[in-house]
Order: sequence, then C-alpha cells, then structure tokens
Amino acid sequence: GTSDPNTSNLIALAKLYGISAEELLKNVEHSAGTAKPNEGSEKTV
Repeated sequence: GTSDPNTSNLIALAKLYGISAEELLKNVEHSAGTAKPNEGSEKTV
C-alpha cells in the first residue's frame, strides 16, 4: 500500500530538500510506479 504525507509533513519534507511542496509531489507521482513493494524493508539478523 501507499500512504500520503499530511500537509505539515509535506511542507517539512519540502523545506528539508529545498524544493517546493508542489515539486515534491510531482516527483512522488512520477516515481510512484517505479519502486518495488517492500524493497529494502527486509532485515537480516
């Protein structure tokens, strides 16, 4: 599944990366179909 950041988190992320919230959303929408589910989420012990 996917989750969308709330407005305050979106603004904080945009400030962190030095881009506008709109540009951040465009990048997320553009790359949404390219990531594999659960990629990198498995841990080895």
